[in-house]
Amino acid sequence: MGSVAGSQPPLTASRAAGFTLLEILVVLVILSIAAGLAVVALGSDTRASLRREAQRFGGALEYAASRAQMRNETLGVDAAGRVVAAPLVGCGENFDVVVNATATSVAGAAVPVAGSVLRHGGLAVDMMYGPAAAPFVAWAAAHGASGRDGLGMLVEQAAEAFHLWRGVEPDTAPVLRALRARIAA
Repeated sequence: MGSVAGSQPPLTASRAAGFTLLEILVVLVILSIAAGLAVVALGSDTRASLRREAQRFGGALEYAASRAQMRNETLGVDAAGRVVAAPLVGCGENFDVVVNATATSVAGAAVPVAGSVLRHGGLAVDMMYGPAAAPFVAWAAAHGASGRDGLGMLVEQAAEAFHLWRGVEPDTAPVLRALRARIAA
């Protein structure tokens, strides 16, 4: 059974160490939007090939997400596009991009991985935004990576959805500035 809107189960150590189904679905939506934008820019032969690869990748993600949920593991994707489910401890080192899609920022918990997962100069993005993401962003900077919160991603996803629904491409820069100012106030 799903939870009632606004009621969340308490964050336990095992829940903090992995992704919830909702978090995995959010990442899948983000990957789908990014892949869709990339396909638009390509020719028809390349699009067909990319579509087949996206379907293969999506199937692997669905399998790993199911396995991760059943076994209380963490979902990951390596540079070759292989999808793996593994514990966060010892999950690897020197990644170019690390995305925190866990509930740790919401709960005010520690970053769930070692600093060695970040490559110096890499990018670390927390799906949360505002004050809740500040510890993760600071953690990324302390480990030589560029830290970002998820507000820009949220605004750009909303703009893309608006464009798909209405055919109008909104200017996101003033929206992002206004939201950042409001959060800072």
